[in-house]
Amino acid sequence: MPTRAGRSRGVGVVLLTALVVVAVATFGAFYLGSLDSGGEALATLDVRLEPADGGDVAVTVTHGGGQSLATTETVVVLRDDAGNEARPALADGTLSGASPETFDAGETWTWVWDSTESYAVGERLRVLVVHEGTGSVPFDSPVTVSEPEIATLAPKYEPPAPGEGRGGDGGAGDGGDGGDPGVRDPGFAYLDHDRDHRYESDTQDTRVDLADNDNGDVRYAAPSGPLLVIPGSVSGGELRARNGRVRLEADGVDVDVSLTSTTSAVEVIARSGPVYVGPGDTLYGRNGAVTVDADGDVFADGATFESDTSAVSLTGVAMSLRDTTVDARNGPITVDAGDDVDAGGATFESATSRVEVSGTTIDLTAATVRSDNNAVRIDASGDVLADDATLESGTSAVEVSGETVRLRDASVTSDNDAVTVDAGGAIDASGTTTFRSSSTLSLMGASIDVHEASLESTNRGLTLTATSGDVDIRNADLSTASQWQDAVADVTGGGTVRLDGFTLTGDDRLDVRPDDAYTPQTGEYAGDVE
Repeated sequence: MPTRAGRSRGVGVVLLTALVVVAVATFGAFYLGSLDSGGEALATLDVRLEPADGGDVAVTVTHGGGQSLATTETVVVLRDDAGNEARPALADGTLSGASPETFDAGETWTWVWDSTESYAVGERLRVLVVHEGTGSVPFDSPVTVSEPEIATLAPKYEPPAPGEGRGGDGGAGDGGDGGDPGVRDPGFAYLDHDRDHRYESDTQDTRVDLADNDNGDVRYAAPSGPLLVIPGSVSGGELRARNGRVRLEADGVDVDVSLTSTTSAVEVIARSGPVYVGPGDTLYGRNGAVTVDADGDVFADGATFESDTSAVSLTGVAMSLRDTTVDARNGPITVDAGDDVDAGGATFESATSRVEVSGTTIDLTAATVRSDNNAVRIDASGDVLADDATLESGTSAVEVSGETVRLRDASVTSDNDAVTVDAGGAIDASGTTTFRSSSTLSLMGASIDVHEASLESTNRGLTLTATSGDVDIRNADLSTASQWQDAVADVTGGGTVRLDGFTLTGDDRLDVRPDDAYTPQTGEYAGDVE
């Protein structure tokens, strides 16, 4: 896949467990002397730097556990390569906790450095957090100015309450000046001219007769303009073509029933507007493809799209597919959005063919994307949000590409091919994330955070390439097929390999590029790095 030039994200976490000494030379005029934790872990801190207005840098410190820190006795020291330095106390910033005197587990502290310098994404600052009361340093590490934290996509559509209109592209419908307020389900399908998802008898709204067909197709093509609405009472909640196809076409389509073809395809076409599929409804082609093709958005939270023999294809602008199930037992799955894909908790699974999801920002939080016998491809022009997701191929490659790629606590595996993650910005795959590949395992981004993760190539090697920031493999488990298959951490773009507590099996030593770009450079790790 092509490599995008991109931005960096850095997050540092340091747990002090032994004697820490910072010499005068480290910070010029700032002298800490002998800093000693007394052999006890003081606190676990996470430090994040983000750009603020006017080139300033916003500092966020999160207390992850351990002892409370007195705000008046705790100083955050920031220093850039040019020697510029700031030393605010925790009492000087904004504390999330109830007490302004102590900094406790689960709380955050924020402060903006109004420096004479301008800091952009990708620049690095040295950060220390010093508890002057005990002379301890619970945090000491370079941190890269990162992109702002990505939020999970907000839902674009919520199902209506019984009797209400859908909303989304129209209001609740009041029937005009004292007219019929309309009903959501009049007992039949209808053309909704004002697109408020309600039938109003004193307007142009028109009844459409749709029913099961035992001997042929269920087809309807609406004239230009109105929305085709099929409420839940139509055909008892399931519209069936037992020996033909189901094809519904209009400028916009609102389906609150299941659509079934036993011998052919199921197609829903919106020529110039959205497609709505009700939660709990199923579009099922037992012996044909299932297709949703919208020139507008697709709203199908909680719906099911299923084919036993052929493809399932969902195309639209933005897509809301939360908790949606897409099952193609013998065909490919394609989700193609011109805008965002919001598919948190969804399942996309093909037994025989590829599964592809493309869009701008793609949210697959806690989703499952699997192909038993073909490739899995996630391709975002923006960010990929896949925390707690499962991305898996039984026989082929798994490929994830985007700007920032987030895979915290995820599982990304290929049983018989390569796993590739390609980000223009940061890759955040920290926590209990598992990468497993039977071929090459490759992660490339502006910065890579896989601390505490597990990365395994069962038949080849693995490569982690940061184009401008750090590779963080602290407490991660790395595994290659043998000593002849390399494990590589490449930070030739200017970052650092952070390797406290990492383990490596298979390859004899981690190949760090350039040779000395790792920390800590101690005897404990010197034999594990080349």
